[in-house]
Amino acid sequence: MSQIGLDAFVQNEFAALGTDVLTAGKPVGDGLTARAAAELGLEPHTPVGSGVIDACVEFPSLLSLYAPRTEYG
Repeated sequence: MSQIGLDAFVQNEFAALGTDVLTAGKPVGDGLTARAAAELGLEPHTPVGSGVIDACVEFPSLLSLYAPRTEYG
């Protein structure tokens, strides 16, 4: 981690990640901060939804590659 400048991140036991776990699409905090909203041309407190890891989203599509074909697909 030191090679990419993340020593403090590791030493603090990844505390910057927080402890809240949200499911996909759940609101994150109070939405956009004033600064982020200004940079994006949006209103402060515009809702922000939590995301998912690509692997979780891609898994169902990978399964479809091996599923037997039906009259629907």
